[in-house]
Amino acid sequence: MAGNKAFFTLAVTILDPIMARKVFNLPESSFPNGSLVSAEGAKALAEGVRRYRAELGLSLTGQAGKNRDKIIWHLLALAHPEDGMHGATLAYGHALYRKTG
Repeated sequence: MAGNKAFFTLAVTILDPIMARKVFNLPESSFPNGSLVSAEGAKALAEGVRRYRAELGLSLTGQAGKNRDKIIWHLLALAHPEDGMHGATLAYGHALYRKTG
């Protein structure tokens, strides 16, 4: 898309919390349950994106069940500057239980 460099400069897909810690230089405590699928994990990823001088850091993480009768998690976090060097991170989570048949 023409002109997209003005607003979108980086996208990262990470599936492993160990790699997320390395890429974003995050402490081990960023993923307390050892998974990216948590409010803490989503926030850590969004804040990690901000370390690359991004004005906004957006993360989306989740887990879908292998069969249709499982809970599906979606977590979204947005890290943004609030006042100067301090920032705020918001997280939203949604669980969907899908039962078929």
